[in-house]
Amino acid sequence: MAERLANMAESTLTDAIDADDTTLSVASASLFPNAGNFRVRVDSELMIVTAVSGGDFTVTRGAEGTTATTHSSSSTVEHVLTAAGLLQYIVENAAALGL
Repeated sequence: MAERLANMAESTLTDAIDADDTTLSVASASLFPNAGNFRVRVDSELMIVTAVSGGDFTVTRGAEGTTATTHSSSSTVEHVLTAAGLLQYIVENAAALGL
């Protein structure tokens, strides 16, 4: 699935998550892409969101060499663009970008 991008998408976790959880719930998903794939950061962990259902994100934990860990309720969840995400976007959209 194509890498999706958004501007200034940020929310908070509605519940704490453990290192092995693969679903996280955010207070508001309105600014995030409405489908996967996109990347979020919670504390120092990067995650790849692979599916969205309302305010619930299905995620791949510990992306790009970060470590899956616990996160407290109310932790900030922010959409981020990383070098790996940008490369994925370019690869998937090369023809449209004229590359």
